[in-house]
Amino acid sequence: MEPGNPGELNVAKTWIGQRLEHDRQLYRVGFSPCGRYVLAAGQDTKLICWRLADGSKKEFSNHASWVGGFAFHPQTQWVYSGDYHGTLVCRDFQEAEAEPRWTQVAAHPGETGAPGWIRSVCLSGDGATVVTAGSDRVIRLWSSDDGKLQRELTGHGGDIFSTQIHPDGMTLVSGDVLGQVVQWDLATGELLRTLDAGVLHTREDRFLADVGGVRCLAFNRDGSRLVCGGMTDIKSNTFCPGYPAVLEFDFQSGQLLRTLRATKKVTDDGPVQGVRVLEDGTVVSQGEHLHAQSTLEFWGAEGEAPVHSLPVPSGYDLALHPDGRRLAVPVYKANGRSGNGRHAKPEEYLPHKAEVVVYHLYAPPENPAAEKAAG
Repeated sequence: MEPGNPGELNVAKTWIGQRLEHDRQLYRVGFSPCGRYVLAAGQDTKLICWRLADGSKKEFSNHASWVGGFAFHPQTQWVYSGDYHGTLVCRDFQEAEAEPRWTQVAAHPGETGAPGWIRSVCLSGDGATVVTAGSDRVIRLWSSDDGKLQRELTGHGGDIFSTQIHPDGMTLVSGDVLGQVVQWDLATGELLRTLDAGVLHTREDRFLADVGGVRCLAFNRDGSRLVCGGMTDIKSNTFCPGYPAVLEFDFQSGQLLRTLRATKKVTDDGPVQGVRVLEDGTVVSQGEHLHAQSTLEFWGAEGEAPVHSLPVPSGYDLALHPDGRRLAVPVYKANGRSGNGRHAKPEEYLPHKAEVVVYHLYAPPENPAAEKAAG
């Protein structure tokens, strides 16, 4: 369903407009710049594109591994996607049968020669530069037109989880597993400064690895504030339970303004995986949680207490529609069996599934077909 005239922003009236199903888990989601489509990607190596008006679905198979991130060109039908084999692909997201425009194999090589993971993809404001980052701790800038490497940016000490372009179009921020947020000048490649979000990282002597990190980043509309999602106070290196949190910084000064936390104690075992800032300064987050129950949390432009909260399934990303009135979340759907899907017969395996849930951030129409979100 595609609303012709979205109502006034009112997060307290949030309702579910669509549920778009897929037979494998999905970890990334995004609305097209034109607002008519939503794309998602995850475990099955595909990009999945739904037309919002009727829910029709197309699938694109150009990857050999999980897709870790993708981004749209702001003026064309090109989408840029990176996978866990380190491959970067440019293709038309509306033409399912078309061949990719270009492909960069081993765009992020690993330290041992094995492929490195691409975890995040974004584009400069003018659409000329594709930004990729991942497990090799290097940010690479590519020509969006022909896929040629333009520059490499180094300065992170751990795996890079997230990237985001400032509204000025040429300032980049990137967040890593150690809780460091680095600001870059895309035109020169200069590392400008580092913001400390280290509270989102935990490494105790008994841990086998670093846990946590800056899982997601977002700016408000004028770029004066930056929000970072993750978790704090991680209790163990097994299943990595911790407390979800969003940090909000004044971007000019770098000062930490607020630490935002969910109200419900059920959300105490996983990170915030998606965060966005609405036009009125409202911060919204989606969590991923071990026990499959999470919350969609809303905080006003000031204060630390949530202004609204919805119980929702565990989710892995959060996208804001160009109209500012819709959110999309790829959520977990269990396969009906306990454990990871293995059955008594070795040849039988039933994977978990996913839905892309589209939330509307205004009062629902007076229509019995409109499904109100619980809570």
